[in-house]
Amino acid sequence: MKTFSLTLLAVAGLMFSFLGMASEHLAERHAGFGIDCVDCHLTEVPTKRAKSKACKGCHGDKVDVPLFQAEERSVDFHESPHGSVRCTKCHLAHQQPVMYCNECHAFEKAVP
Repeated sequence: MKTFSLTLLAVAGLMFSFLGMASEHLAERHAGFGIDCVDCHLTEVPTKRAKSKACKGCHGDKVDVPLFQAEERSVDFHESPHGSVRCTKCHLAHQQPVMYCNECHAFEKAVP
């Protein structure tokens, strides 16, 4: 029973995260795992945004996301048909995340 409860809790946490329902910003979530500003920004006092290379250093080249059905086709938000898009276009460390694709499209999908 304890294993089931822990599994259920973990699944619920992942679902809320993927649905964009996490109340804390990305930087706060990273800090909760012991990741400091310097780990992403490469300086003790951040003076510019982190590069995608820093994100990929921990998360890998491509984070698998479920395909999203939109505009009569399946969409993988990490495989833009418009070329490479840096991670921080959507995943803002100190603000609520945004769906950068919606600059042109109208996807109804939250960004974790």
